[in-house]
Amino acid sequence: MGLALRMYVDDSQGRYPYYGYYTSARLGSYVEWPEALRPYYRFAWTNKEFHCPAYKLVIRLPGKYGIWTDAAYGGSYGYNGPGSWNSTISGHWHPSPHLGLGEGFEDAYPATPPAIPALPPAIQEALLKSPSEMLAIGDSRTRLDPEKPPVFPPMGESYLACGNYLSPPWLQSPPRHGRNYNFLFCDGRVASIDPAVMFNPTNSASLWNIDHQPHPETW
Repeated sequence: MGLALRMYVDDSQGRYPYYGYYTSARLGSYVEWPEALRPYYRFAWTNKEFHCPAYKLVIRLPGKYGIWTDAAYGGSYGYNGPGSWNSTISGHWHPSPHLGLGEGFEDAYPATPPAIPALPPAIQEALLKSPSEMLAIGDSRTRLDPEKPPVFPPMGESYLACGNYLSPPWLQSPPRHGRNYNFLFCDGRVASIDPAVMFNPTNSASLWNIDHQPHPETW
């Protein structure tokens, strides 16, 4: 996936993919970063080749589940779209300044068909202050929504978000690599890091942001 991300950036005038966006006003039109990588990593998100072999939870695409609809992908890996921005505190997913690799639109689809909100400019590689210390993709946290079982069983999210690692509804998933998770950085290296460290902004916030600054105002 790191090689696929590198090829995507090279073929996209040095710009990173969005975390996700809508192509129309329909819920099912939501697409996420795995689709951007598919020309270079030829597996569907539901294929086990797109997920950590140690991941044993649900893999899911956007759709309607019972009485609920959900636009999120579910699986073992996540993409650093929002940076250190804490959506639990802020209440929205469109931070300014943009700190991650590209948040797109995750939390609301267009209210009036067929209008689609304009996407913010994709992040340019040249904006990354320290690519070797900038998080791109990694083992994702597990989400359990107690208000929606069994329609929404525990699963990893396809985005990475800094903060609130131990707070409901975010729960630690079963160990995948001992006590650590694997994280891909923008220079292509992979590091094994304790998730309680990586998702704690006090320890790692600068690794999530394109300017390599912690931005405590976003926690």
